[in-house]
Amino acid sequence: MISHLTVETLSAYLDSELIAREEVPVREHLGVCPECRCELDGLRRTVGRLRALEREAPPDVLALGVQRSVALEAEARSRFGRLERWRTNLPVQSSTLLTFSLVFALATILYLFAGAMEQRRRVTIPVDLPVGERPAAQEPSAATTGEMAWSGDAWVAREASSARDAEPLEVRRGSPDWLELATAYPELAALPASDEAIVVRLGDGLRVRVEP
Repeated sequence: MISHLTVETLSAYLDSELIAREEVPVREHLGVCPECRCELDGLRRTVGRLRALEREAPPDVLALGVQRSVALEAEARSRFGRLERWRTNLPVQSSTLLTFSLVFALATILYLFAGAMEQRRRVTIPVDLPVGERPAAQEPSAATTGEMAWSGDAWVAREASSARDAEPLEVRRGSPDWLELATAYPELAALPASDEAIVVRLGDGLRVRVEP
């Protein structure tokens, strides 16, 4: 059984890319194998047709695009080089001053943010007004009411106080107002459950009537 030449070998032979000792056996094989000669003739015709095709020049816009890309890349490298040289030549003292400035700016931002949050808390959570500042129309009767106060680790009953202190803020367990208060006053999480309303006095004097 005759082993035919591969297309790669025939293509290299056609393009004169074989050295002498490789070309001799190929030529001898072509002399006795009509199938390989036919394959070689087909390759020769294909190459001839390709060479006869008119080569189209690339559009002008392609050349302009390539030139623009090269120019932009060169400009970017130039800017990066200048920045790197500036960073390398930056004195240690200037670097320290820049770091201090950044830390100071960050501290200022955090301070302003904390102040804004505290202001929002004061606006959204009502507090008792001193007796002299309350509108007269809102003053209740002189009755007394029992309260619970946070002792630091548990809720305890305290002596009855005058109801003239202020009307307590009414919230219902599980409501959005309750959740907001529980966030500001974590001790509310330890408040015992009750089927009746509970009046509590928080650490900053805020009185709350917790509805079941």
